[in-house]
This record gives sequence, C-alpha cells and structure tokens, in this order.
Amino acid sequence: MNILELNQELSSAFKDLKEGKIDAAKAQALVNIGKEITNNSKLLLQAAKMAKNPNIAGLVIGEGKAKELEYEDAYQKKTDFALKLGYRNLAEAVSKMGSSEFEKKFNELKK
Repeated sequence: MNILELNQELSSAFKDLKEGKIDAAKAQALVNIGKEITNNSKLLLQAAKMAKNPNIAGLVIGEGKAKELEYEDAYQKKTDFALKLGYRNLAEAVSKMGSSEFEKKFNELKK
C-alpha cells in the first residue's frame, strides 16, 4: 500500500464512521496504524532525498507518481559535478575553470 492508497483507505474509514458502519475504537485503531505508515513513508522519502534517488519514492507514493519526481537542486548538482572533476567544492571549480567553461561542461553532462 502506498501513501495515496492509505489516504483513500482513511477517507473511506472516516465515511464509514460517519455512517455508523464502524465504531470509534476501530476508527481510532485505523488512525493509529495510518500514523505509523505515514511516519515510515516520511523516512523513505527522506532516504530518497538523501540518496538523490527518486526511485525509492515509488515505495511511498506509487510508481507512476515517483517517475514524475526528479532531484532538481541545481546547486547540489553543480557541486557534485565539481567534486567529480576533482575540485574540493563548486567555488574552486568555477574560479579555476572559469564560469563559462564550467557551465559549458556541466551542460554537456546533462545532454
């Protein structure tokens, strides 16, 4: 079950509670379980962000939505690129290579 399915299930349980189809104790149990699943999902999303891997997000929000995600922090991407080139940080790479040369190489990488 992904987080979107959980949301649908909790919404359905709320409707059932309002209509008297389930009692308050069962509804509370569902809420408690939902909270734990949500907390676990937050951990998975944090892991995906730290790993810069949106594929992990598929476990949380479903494969279709996960494909829409892409790690888009340009500063971090440029810093990672500078490190791959052997520089200590982005500023060092830009100062030694020149801004236009760095951008040129960085943009070639994106193609």
